[in-house]
Amino acid sequence: MADLSATTKIETLIITVCWTDFHIKQPLETFKNMILNSKRIMEPEAMESIEEVAAYDKLTLKYLTILHNGFIETVINASPDHGSFLEVGCGTGRISIGVAKHTENISITSIDLSDNMLKVAKNNAKAEKVDEKIQFLRTNGNNIPFKNNSFDAVFCHNMLHHISNPLPVLNEMARVVTKDGAFIVRDLIRKSRLFAWLHVNFFGLTYNKLMKEEYKNSILAAFSKKEWEEILKNINMDNLFLTSQFITHQGIERQAANKRDSIINIPLTSFIKKILKNKYVS
Repeated sequence: MADLSATTKIETLIITVCWTDFHIKQPLETFKNMILNSKRIMEPEAMESIEEVAAYDKLTLKYLTILHNGFIETVINASPDHGSFLEVGCGTGRISIGVAKHTENISITSIDLSDNMLKVAKNNAKAEKVDEKIQFLRTNGNNIPFKNNSFDAVFCHNMLHHISNPLPVLNEMARVVTKDGAFIVRDLIRKSRLFAWLHVNFFGLTYNKLMKEEYKNSILAAFSKKEWEEILKNINMDNLFLTSQFITHQGIERQAANKRDSIINIPLTSFIKKILKNKYVS
């Protein structure tokens, strides 16, 4: 066989170098994207059936009680000891139920867009014997059907990552709360895909497969710290401030001018659980 010409040898060398460079760079680019890329990815379509919602509610009750109790304590102690409260995006009602159980002289309106979430929430409230203190209402947070200054406290927990633009909801909350009322919003902090995976498998070590998948999707759909700062600037309300809870959550809050005098502590069964709960108390 005749020797390859010099030109052919050079072309072969170029092809080999390009092929090698491509196959080295591609994995490196993929790995870099996993570490650095934190572009927001909206969650897949939400669960719809009553069976799915009820099953998810049982899982949240099992895995998220500590997290919920930290937020419930924050809401109670930042708010007046009486009056009307509003929860936006109440889901299966666990936050509103917790606030109702640990307070007196308070009525709560809890809104959500999902009929099945509200059905489960109503059943949960009845089981916890606080159904007379909570009104569950199907309505959109972008257009809350109440007059200005209607509520002494408004709150929202782990709901913002479900919507593309949170500002209309947050400004509606600011509109319906009294001028000196409490405003408490909290959600996850977004991380890159790799760190979301590490985060879920560390903090969600005991979670089952469904909860891990839901947790990962929620982290990727959440807002970054920089986006939280921009959101804060655009809420039509004074005296708001950013809060940080452990390394998992971020919030925007304002305590009521006439917040309760006596501090409420939600008891837990172990010292470790109490320490973990306190990480989520502002």
